[in-house]
Amino acid sequence: MRLLTIMVICSTFLFAQQNEITSERKKRRSRLAAQMQNNSVLMIFSPEVKHKNSDIHYEYRTSSNLYYLTGITQPQTILIIEKQPQKVIEHLFIAPKDWYDEMWEGKRLTPQQAQNISGISSVHSHKKFSSFTQTLHATSQLYLEIEDAAWISRKLYDKYNGSAILLKKDTTSCKSLVANLRFLKSKYEIDCLRKAIVITESGLRKAVKMMTPGMYEYQIEAQIEYAYKENNADWGFPSIVAAGENAAILHYTKSQGVLEANDLVLMDVGAAYKYYSADITRTVPASGKFTVRQKQIYELVLQANIDALQAVKLGASLYDIHRRAVKTIKNGLYELGLTTKRDSDQYRIFFMHGTCHWLGLDTHDVAGDIKTISVGSVFTIEPGIYIGPNTITMARMFYGDDFAMKIASKVKEYMNTCVRIEDDIWMSENGPVVLSTGIPKAVTEIEELMAK
Repeated sequence: MRLLTIMVICSTFLFAQQNEITSERKKRRSRLAAQMQNNSVLMIFSPEVKHKNSDIHYEYRTSSNLYYLTGITQPQTILIIEKQPQKVIEHLFIAPKDWYDEMWEGKRLTPQQAQNISGISSVHSHKKFSSFTQTLHATSQLYLEIEDAAWISRKLYDKYNGSAILLKKDTTSCKSLVANLRFLKSKYEIDCLRKAIVITESGLRKAVKMMTPGMYEYQIEAQIEYAYKENNADWGFPSIVAAGENAAILHYTKSQGVLEANDLVLMDVGAAYKYYSADITRTVPASGKFTVRQKQIYELVLQANIDALQAVKLGASLYDIHRRAVKTIKNGLYELGLTTKRDSDQYRIFFMHGTCHWLGLDTHDVAGDIKTISVGSVFTIEPGIYIGPNTITMARMFYGDDFAMKIASKVKEYMNTCVRIEDDIWMSENGPVVLSTGIPKAVTEIEELMAK
């Protein structure tokens, strides 16, 4: 009897949770329609399945915008929103039930299931899309999900044998309209991001604790990504696990290197839970102990991370935060003898990327027309310093032989010292919240964790 009671409670909770997110999706579409012109129609199509070879396909992921507005993840899905002067009409087209295809690829949603997930009552087979386009005579504006809307309207005509009516509409991209909505995260979205971050931190902790010289980068990556699958998540982006000089490659993904005793290991990773992506970077010593030189660079980057967080406030831009991190790094590099002028752009040969990006359904998420920190926005702070085999080449190329000669000995001292520290930040009503506090970043805390 007790077990039955628990099962009923759990079932009731899950049902209530589903109703809550379905209701939220309805509100999203309502806010989207409010941005549309009268006598217009918006169409968002799921991406096509990507063929790999023979009868094998790449793992499928629908578009972030379609998922955000409907919650539907299967291919052959089309969302239609018609805005008329007095009302808004929504339609959802999905792949029909087909016993043969389902035998190979798995069950498809029934119209009722799609309705329960999306909150859209008008659900049809996608095979009826062509005939549906015949009803759009009164529509003057067509919103589509790419920048070159005219191109996709022609593709629709070819792919779906659609009416030539589609080709006669004024077409424009709907991306900015949806981005305006996606920029500010709801409680549900923050909960998903928190879960993705916790899963990522779990994988990082396991990887850091078992790390030892002689291991391969792919073994570290395997520990991290095991935590994803163990917790019903995927990766939000290909993992970057880079030891030694490999960490000077900003988007290194080969994971074939061996961890040497004096290497720093940079791990830029992020689980995606219910499509929402974490993005965390930690840099640790393969041996479990930072050398003096490694510690100097690491603590400079850490200070830039901390100082950048202090620049976070409502109305600030991501560039405002970047400038604060740059100021710290400029001063630090000069004090270490790695630049010859304190207030110059020489730092760019060591720190060549931005400090921040928005975070959400996409790892580099959309911002729409807002573009400044607001309550509900989520973003990263990720300063870095990279001293690798190409540093002197860049110094010579951008600042001349004289500059390269002056810093050459110092660069040699710090060679293959590459550090990035990245956290995920949510601007709440009470101020900025660092969501990624579950994995340490102070030198002593990292060394203590690796000693366990």
